[in-house]
Amino acid sequence: MTNKGFGDKNLRKFKNLRKRDGSENLDMEVRKEVPIRAQESTDTSENSYEIIRAIALSHKYLTEHSSQQNKEVVDILNASQQEIKFLNEQLVKRDEQHNAEVKELKTKIQELVEDMEVRRKRTQRIEEEQISRSQKKKNRKRRPLKDPISQEDLLNLLSYVKTFHAGKDPLIIARYRVAIIILYLFGIRVNELRQITLYQIQQYLKGSNLSVAIGKSRIRSKIHYPSSKESRDFLTRHGKDDLALLEANNTELLLPISREHLTRELNTLFRTYGQTVHKTYLTHSCRVSFITRICKTSGIEAARAMVGHSSISTTQIYNRNYLNPREQKRLLNASLQCSDVDTAENTELDNLLQEDM
Repeated sequence: MTNKGFGDKNLRKFKNLRKRDGSENLDMEVRKEVPIRAQESTDTSENSYEIIRAIALSHKYLTEHSSQQNKEVVDILNASQQEIKFLNEQLVKRDEQHNAEVKELKTKIQELVEDMEVRRKRTQRIEEEQISRSQKKKNRKRRPLKDPISQEDLLNLLSYVKTFHAGKDPLIIARYRVAIIILYLFGIRVNELRQITLYQIQQYLKGSNLSVAIGKSRIRSKIHYPSSKESRDFLTRHGKDDLALLEANNTELLLPISREHLTRELNTLFRTYGQTVHKTYLTHSCRVSFITRICKTSGIEAARAMVGHSSISTTQIYNRNYLNPREQKRLLNASLQCSDVDTAENTELDNLLQEDM
C-alpha cells in the first residue's frame, strides 16, 4: 500500500510539473512509453522502474522544451539588441545634426552681433561727425558780407590785372580780364564760367544767345542770356583787345584750367584789389552786383529766375538793394496818394449807384 501510494504521489507531482511548465498533456510518445500501471501492478520494483522512467522522460521533455524556449528568448534578445543598436545610431545622427544646427546658429548669431557692432560704430561715427560739424559751424568766424562791385571798381580791377600779373604771359592776362567781364555781365559762378567757349562769345557778339548750364548739383538747368546791345558794347569796349589775342591763339575754351586754380587766382585778384579800396571783394561780388541790379530794376523774383535759384530766400542773401530815406519817403507818399484816389473813386461810384436807384 505504501509503495502504491508513493507511485501515485510521484505521478501527481509529474502532472503538476507539466501544468506549471505550460503543457496541458503529455506527448503521445510519453503516453506510450509510460503506461500507468500503478493500480494494476503490485510489484514494487516494476512500479519504481516506471516512475524512474517517467521521471527521465519528463526531464528529457523539459530539457528539449527549455532549449526551444531559450532559443526564442535568445532570438528576441538579439532582435532587441539590433533595434537598440539602430536606435542608438539614429540618436547619434540626430545629435550630430543637432550639434551642426546649433553651431550654424551660433555662427549666424556671431555674424549678426558683429554686423550690429559695425553699424553701431558707423552710426556713432556719423553722429560724432555731425556734432563736430555743428560745433565747427558754431565756432567758426563769420565771413564779412561780400560787397557788390561797382562798374567803376570793375574797370579799375581790369587795369589792376595788368599790374598784378606784370611780366606774365599776355594770354593769361587776357583770359582773366575776359573772365572778369563775363562774371560782371551775367552774374554766373566760376564753375559755370569754365564751360563757356570762345566760339560762344563770338556768336554772342554777333547777336546769338549765350547758353550756360547753371547749378551746383549734377542736375543742371540751362539759362539763355539774350544778346543785348549794352552787354555787347560793354564787352567790346573793355575786352576787344583781349578777345583778339585769344582768337589769334586759336583758343577753344575760354579758361582751360581747373576750377580750383581759376577760383584761387581770380579771388586773389579781387581780394587784393578790394584791400586797396577798403572793400570785401571776391568773385561772388560780381554775382552780388548782378542780382542787386536786377532786383533794383525788375524785382527779386526776376533776379531769382536769372541766376537759377530754387528759393527766393537764397536770392535775398545776395540782394544789396536797400532803400535810402529819400526813396522810402517817395514810396510812402505814393502809397498815400494811391489810397486817396481810390477813396475818391469809390465815393463817386457810390453816388452814381444811388442816383440810378
